[in-house]
Amino acid sequence: MSNSQIIDIQELAKRTASEKGFELIALELHTHLNPMTIQLQVRPKGGGDVSIDDCALLNDPISDAFDQSKLLINPYVLEISSPGINE
Repeated sequence: MSNSQIIDIQELAKRTASEKGFELIALELHTHLNPMTIQLQVRPKGGGDVSIDDCALLNDPISDAFDQSKLLINPYVLEISSPGINE
């Protein structure tokens, strides 16, 4: 996967999370796994905690955005979580 594809995926995830009131903190692509795993860390705009319901709220819109963009042609697993306590 090229750097420009990774940047496009990151920007799409960032934009979609922002539309739902969250900011993207980190994105990791594990392309060596089958299927590829995309790990996103988010937090609410303005700070605060992320609940399991928040992660579920973001899952479909981000997954739909990835699918519609055609940036990812292979199967993938999407994992959404919050940054660790050190953040």
